[in-house]
Amino acid sequence: SGTTNWVFIFNYFSDICDEGGDGNDGSLLESVAGCAILANTQSGGGTGSTDPNQTDMALLLLDETPPDDYNIFYSGWDWSGIAPPTAVGIHHPSGDVKKISWDTDETGISGYLDYTGTAGGTTHWHINDWEDGTTEGGSSGSPLFNDSKQVIGQLHGGLANCSNNVDDYYGRLALSFPYIQEWLDPDSSGVSSINGWPSAVILGTDPGIQPIQGLQSSYCDESTISPIVTIKNYGLSEVTAVDIDYYIDANLEGTYNWTGSLQNGESESITLDPITITETGTHLFSASFTYLGDENENNNERDYEFYSIIGGTTLNISVYTDQYSEETSWAVYTMDGLELASNPALSDNTLYEQEVCIPDTCVEFVIYDSYGDGICCQYGVGYYSVEYNGVEVATGGEFDDQESAVICPNIIDAIDEFNPLNGVSIYPNPASGIIQLSLDKASFNSFDLQLQNVLGQRLINRSYTTFNAFESIDVSEFPRGLYILELSSENYKRSFKVILE
Repeated sequence: SGTTNWVFIFNYFSDICDEGGDGNDGSLLESVAGCAILANTQSGGGTGSTDPNQTDMALLLLDETPPDDYNIFYSGWDWSGIAPPTAVGIHHPSGDVKKISWDTDETGISGYLDYTGTAGGTTHWHINDWEDGTTEGGSSGSPLFNDSKQVIGQLHGGLANCSNNVDDYYGRLALSFPYIQEWLDPDSSGVSSINGWPSAVILGTDPGIQPIQGLQSSYCDESTISPIVTIKNYGLSEVTAVDIDYYIDANLEGTYNWTGSLQNGESESITLDPITITETGTHLFSASFTYLGDENENNNERDYEFYSIIGGTTLNISVYTDQYSEETSWAVYTMDGLELASNPALSDNTLYEQEVCIPDTCVEFVIYDSYGDGICCQYGVGYYSVEYNGVEVATGGEFDDQESAVICPNIIDAIDEFNPLNGVSIYPNPASGIIQLSLDKASFNSFDLQLQNVLGQRLINRSYTTFNAFESIDVSEFPRGLYILELSSENYKRSFKVILE
């Protein structure tokens, strides 16, 4: 089928960044009209869909070739299905001039609008949040590029807009490619990716590194990792030796001196010696090399971000499902949004008990119900309970679409019935500008005060050698959210969860 009333505009961008200014508009002069619709897939698809026909894809053939003086770049593509460590979206939000959005986290795989990523769908790439930029209505259909500047999908929809940078869903080329292979790879060459044009598709000398394998997004009490680095010859000349440097958090861990023989298109995987991780937190593994005569240095480095828990502790989760277990899911996240654990496959009216390894800092437990009626009490007697060190820190069952609780093991451990700081109280909580500290029942002469966010960043640090019955703390400069207020005196500590609104 074809259509003559579609117009395709090229090079619609602003040459300066002055949002709303005179230079923010682009030219509409470079265009062609008319196209044929070669193939398209459906735009439905649920959160758990694995149907390759649910990717919201269309392949169009222009009625005419854009003129040479438009200086068109024809994007390459990758249908391997390998999740890229970073991704970029290029789009026209609300028909505006070209905008670019960056996602610096590894791209997730899910069904459409599966915000938790736990429903088992595979039809879409899930951009959990854009680190720089966002999309909005009108961006739909725009390409998502991997870190090799190849198209891996197209924007279906999501929640992102100018005031919200989270939850976008791109139909995956990995699933929809069989519908369009007869045009993009009619000879079934077996090639899973191709570079854009008019950049050189095959250079003379071009070794590179493929996405890092052998790692996982999070580790619990595993002190070593064993990354797999794959070197590939993208060029025409034989590659016989490459020295690969590898790093943790930009610190050189070692150099692998690879020797062998790689002809064009051949690759070899290298499992590195175990690398020791000593600190809890987010870490970045990276591998890179330099090569004499290399004509393309853009593929000489790869990295992989992961979260490691050293000296972890255990959170015990119990969930009894209702009669509609397919609506229920739960997960545990670090306070910066990294998922540490999620629920298994569920059955109706069944008790699930789960031990989750967490760091000795605050985490968030979230339980979801996709229908929005919780797990108790209309269709069963479902409930959830979260315990840490024998103390129940969260429980419930009657909620709407979700309920959450922040658990801070370092606070729970600090409880001591003989603590002289137990007589201290704070108000209001939640607070907006001022926190009042009530010290009229104090049985101590001095104390230290710290205010930190849930990521452990210290925002206030004060020492009181004398104090009044009521002391005020100005928190008006801090953003909304959860904070930890800690008091210490001699050998005792007392911590409070404080919410700023």
